[in-house]
Formats: sequence, C-alpha cells, structure tokens
Amino acid sequence: MRLVWVACDAATLRGRLEARGRPHDAGKLADFAAFTARMRPDVPPPVPHLAVDNGADGRPLDEQLQRALTS
Repeated sequence: MRLVWVACDAATLRGRLEARGRPHDAGKLADFAAFTARMRPDVPPPVPHLAVDNGADGRPLDEQLQRALTS
C-alpha cells in the first residue's frame, strides 16, 4: 500500500471549487483562507508518500503516477 498525496496550489483549488458550483462548497469559498489553513493543501504528509501535482501546471495525474510507480 502506498500513500499518494495529491498536491494542488490554493489558487487552482479555489478556481476548481468555484467552477464546479456545488452548494456544499459555499462554506469553503466564503472563508477560503480558513479552509486552506485547516486543510493545508501545500503541506505534504509527515510520512512516506508519493507526491503528485494536481495544480494547473502539473502533468496529467496518470502520467505522474505511471512514472513514479515505474521508477
């Protein structure tokens, strides 16, 4: 078993939440600073993990996973 940390910068995360327009995201967007402080999207887990970048500039996730699993 491997832990996969899916990283995403806060700006991309906000844009994706806004774009999907789901009612349950309203609280996150209403106080986005508190949401990101709580969720810490830029802080990797303190245990061994495989990191993939799900930000706007990241390569496709399947490509990143394939590369990481075959290295």
